[in-house]
Amino acid sequence: MRSRMILTGGSIGLMFLSIFFGGVLVGRSSTSATRVETSDRATLANIEEPSRAFVAAAKGVQPAVCHLIVTRLVRYRDPFEDFFNDPEFERFFRRRSPPRVGPQTSQASGFLNDSSGVVVTNAHVVRDASEIAVKTADGRTIQASGFKLSDDLDLAVVRIRADNLPSAPLGDSDHLEVGQWVLAIGNPFGLEHTVT
Repeated sequence: MRSRMILTGGSIGLMFLSIFFGGVLVGRSSTSATRVETSDRATLANIEEPSRAFVAAAKGVQPAVCHLIVTRLVRYRDPFEDFFNDPEFERFFRRRSPPRVGPQTSQASGFLNDSSGVVVTNAHVVRDASEIAVKTADGRTIQASGFKLSDDLDLAVVRIRADNLPSAPLGDSDHLEVGQWVLAIGNPFGLEHTVT
């Protein structure tokens, strides 16, 4: 039996970094110890430089990221529905199962686009919602007063009313280029502010 090795993106990245740092350390080992120490610090500083921009971006936007708790009323399917709603069964037993309707809750991310209480999220998140609660980064839970959505863009705007709300305004996508680095910051499934 042959074993198969599966490499994930994380393991490939870890392997690349170990080869890179191994090469840096081995390549510098022939020089004096002082120079190796100085070169390694400079190399590490250069590697850390891009990550500082990501840290700054995450810290700057994090207060505007919020968590949405969406409730909709859904019709639950009775497993015996087909049997009980059969015309032959109804003719003999005069029984029809009533439809069961109940709440279903889902969770998603959004962000405050305006300090007046405009939350931007995806349209599929809030479609057919009967109630939307928005939990802000400072711990407040605020009931939404309304929402609008666009199916074409899969975008929705949810309105909340509160004071002292942070905001993250939209940028201009016309100035972006292929190959630029981006961050995805959210609050999915109730997790506290994930950054990807």
